[in-house]
Amino acid sequence: MFRTLSDDAGSTLRGNSSERPPQQELFPRVLKTRSGLDILSGTLSSSFQHDKFPYNANGFQTTFNSLGPNSRERGNQRQNFHHMSQNNSHFYPQNRYNNSQHNNNNSNNVSNNKDLAPRYIKRMMHGHDNSGNIELRPPANSMLFKPPNSKPPSSLFPGRTDSLNPALKAQNPPPIQTTKEVPILIKQASSDRGKPNKKEKAATKEETLKKTASIAEEVMTGSNIDEAATNFSQLKIQDRLVSECISSATSLSFNKTDEERENLRTFVTTLHKNGSLTTGQYSDAFRSIVKAAADLDSTNPNVYQIVAEMASTAIKENYLTIAQVGDLTEDGANYPLLYLTLSELNKGLGNERLSELFSQSKVSLMNALSDSERTKTRLNEVLEERQLVFLEPLLVLERELWAALEREPTAQSLYRCAKESISAEHHTSPAFITALMTVTLRYITQEANAGKAITETAQDAKLLQEKEKILLERFKSVLQAFLHEDINLQVTAVYALQVFCFAIDFPKGMLLRWFVNLYDLEIVEEEAFLKWREDVTDIYPGKGKALFQVNQWLTWLAEAESEEEEEEDGDN
Repeated sequence: MFRTLSDDAGSTLRGNSSERPPQQELFPRVLKTRSGLDILSGTLSSSFQHDKFPYNANGFQTTFNSLGPNSRERGNQRQNFHHMSQNNSHFYPQNRYNNSQHNNNNSNNVSNNKDLAPRYIKRMMHGHDNSGNIELRPPANSMLFKPPNSKPPSSLFPGRTDSLNPALKAQNPPPIQTTKEVPILIKQASSDRGKPNKKEKAATKEETLKKTASIAEEVMTGSNIDEAATNFSQLKIQDRLVSECISSATSLSFNKTDEERENLRTFVTTLHKNGSLTTGQYSDAFRSIVKAAADLDSTNPNVYQIVAEMASTAIKENYLTIAQVGDLTEDGANYPLLYLTLSELNKGLGNERLSELFSQSKVSLMNALSDSERTKTRLNEVLEERQLVFLEPLLVLERELWAALEREPTAQSLYRCAKESISAEHHTSPAFITALMTVTLRYITQEANAGKAITETAQDAKLLQEKEKILLERFKSVLQAFLHEDINLQVTAVYALQVFCFAIDFPKGMLLRWFVNLYDLEIVEEEAFLKWREDVTDIYPGKGKALFQVNQWLTWLAEAESEEEEEEDGDN
C-alpha cells in the first residue's frame, strides 16, 4: 500500500524518467544534480545511523531543524501520522507492524539525509499524506486462532528488521500469547469403597432399617443367602447402625417357623464371615435381642428358646461366648436363657467339648438362679432337667456321698467315696469342700432330730447341741483330713454351713450351735471364723442374717483370742 524509499531509489538507478516530481519545488534556487550512485550512498550511510551517537562529524547534535525553515511543519506532519498509525495498530496488529515499519524507515531517511534532493523529499512526504488509502478493514485471517508454534510476521520477511533503529524496538507489539496445552490428569478411582459418596445423599436410619428388614424377609422365605449377604454389604450401613439393623431383623423371626429361623441364623453367620458384621456389633445386637425377648416372655413362652438357638449358633461360630450370655443372666435375670443355651450347645458339641468351653467361661450356674432358688438342690434339679449335670461334677459327688452314708453311715465310707468319686485335683476346690460339708451337715441334722422336721421347738437346745456334737465327732477325722488346717478351706466350710442354714430358713440357735461345735472340736479355727465375719461377698446367700445370729459369740471369740495373746506376751 505504501511505497518505500528503496523502490524510488531503484527506479532512479534504472533511469526511469517517466516519473517526475511535481514542478513546484521547495527551494527556488538551483539544486545540484546528483547521480544515482550518490543517492544510494547517501541513503545507505544515513540508514545505519542510530541514536546511541546522535552527533555529526562536526560534534553538533543532529536535529530536524537542519532540513530547512519548513522542517518543523514536516516534523509535525510526521508525528501526526505516526500517532494515527499507533491508534490504528491497537485494532489491527498486523497493519500496525507493517505501517510502523514503513513509516519509520521513511522518517529516518528524511531526517538523516539533509543532502537529499527536494523532489525525493517531497515524494516521500506525498507518500505519507496519502492517508485516504488506508484500509480499515482487518485482514481476513486476523481473527482466526493461530497455532502456538506460528512464527511472527518479522520472521516471514528476514529483510525487515528493527536493528537499524533500536529506539523503535520498544514500540513493537508484544508477542502473541499462546495458549499452553494443559495436560489431562486422569485420577484413579478410590479403592475405599466403604465410604459413601459425598455427592450421594446418605440413607436415613428408617430407610436403612426398612431395607435390612426386607432382606431378612427374603432370606427367611428361601432366597439365596450369599446374594442377600452381598446386598446387605452394598447398603454400606454406618458402623453405629449395624447392630441395630441385625437386632431388628432378627426380632422378625420370633413368630417364624424353625426353618425360617435357621435360614436367618445362617445369614447372620455369613455376614460375620465376609466381614460385614463384627463380634462387637453382634454382641450389642444380642443384648438388644435379649431385651426384646424379655418384653415378649409373657406373650410368647417360647421366645427364650428361640434366643438360645441364636446364641448357640453364634457361640459355635465364634462370634459370641458363654461368658457374654452369663453376664446377661446373673441373679436369675432372663431365666432360663443360660441353661437353654448350654442345652443347645450340648446337642451340637457333646459333653466333652461343652465341658471345656464352660470351664473356660468361669460362669457360675448357681448365680443364674434367683436369690430365692439359689440352692444346690434347686440347681441339681435344673441341671437334671436339661441333662447338664456333667457340668457340675461336684453336684454328682454330693449325691454319691449321700448314697454312701445311706449304705454305711461311717467316716470310713464317707472318706472312701470322696477319694474314689473325684480326682485329687478337686479335693482343694471350694465346691468339693462345700459338697463334703453339706452332706455331713445333712446327715447329722437328720439323725439329731430323729427324722423330724427341724423346728424351733423340736427339742431342748442344749440336748440337741450335745447330740449334734457326738455325731460330728464321728466324722471329725474326715473333715480334718480334707481341710488340711487351711484357713481358706475352713472359711469355705463356714460358708457351706451358712448356705445350709439359709436353705432351711435359719432354725433358731442352729447356726450358733454348729459354730461352737466346730470350734470346740478344732475342725475350724478361730482365725477362720473371724475372717468369715470380715469377708464381703455375694456368692453365698444369707450372710446378713447369719451374722446377726452369731455376732455376739464372734465378739467373745475375738476378745478371748486377744487375751490369750496378751498372756503369751506376758509369759515371754
